[in-house]
Amino acid sequence: MRQETVVQRVVSSLDYLFVDEFQDTSKAQAEVVDALIQRGVNVMLVGDERQSIYSFRGADIASSRAMRQSIHQNTGMPPGTLDKNFRASKGLLEHINTIFARQLQYMEHSIGLDAAPLAAAEQAPATMRNCFSVQYNQDIPKIVHNLMSSTQVQGKALEYGDIAVLCRRNADVARVALALAKTGIPVETVGGKGFFRAKEVVDTYKVFNAVLHPDGRHSPRDFTIPR
Repeated sequence: MRQETVVQRVVSSLDYLFVDEFQDTSKAQAEVVDALIQRGVNVMLVGDERQSIYSFRGADIASSRAMRQSIHQNTGMPPGTLDKNFRASKGLLEHINTIFARQLQYMEHSIGLDAAPLAAAEQAPATMRNCFSVQYNQDIPKIVHNLMSSTQVQGKALEYGDIAVLCRRNADVARVALALAKTGIPVETVGGKGFFRAKEVVDTYKVFNAVLHPDGRHSPRDFTIPR
């Protein structure tokens, strides 16, 4: 983003930019976002310093803090706070708040995190509607067939497109999809290839390869995907 022509082309395509998990942003990524802010793009960032765990790949909470200050200086808007937690109990949150209220020690450094204490959100009692039971000790294809033959949702028969199978590991996706297909269940897989096999990553590699080697000496076909 140091080339003004590149910056202007990106800016011309954006009115708003939303970045989640900004505490995991590296300095280089933060500089890209700052360049957009300086040129009038409306930016919203969401992050929590307590969740910054990617320092091994360049994430730096100092970038997050600097960006928050930059937005405030450019817009006059103070940062907002999302302090309601819908996932954890009140007791657990109290322990978390106690831990992060302290100065944390890392080697010879003392680190204080600028994060508001979390509070448990008041949740309305859950209402159970259209519930059905599933026997998880069965094969996945059998579970799907049973659901299709006996389940209705809001008075309508279940369709295959209403069912999603979540896999714990990417390596399981192909195996589960094949098992479903063998029993006649239509399958559409999402993900499962791994990061370096994703179409967007492969296409990006091909673009960079064409720029760096316009003579075609290094064909994208030679691209070895890390495993």
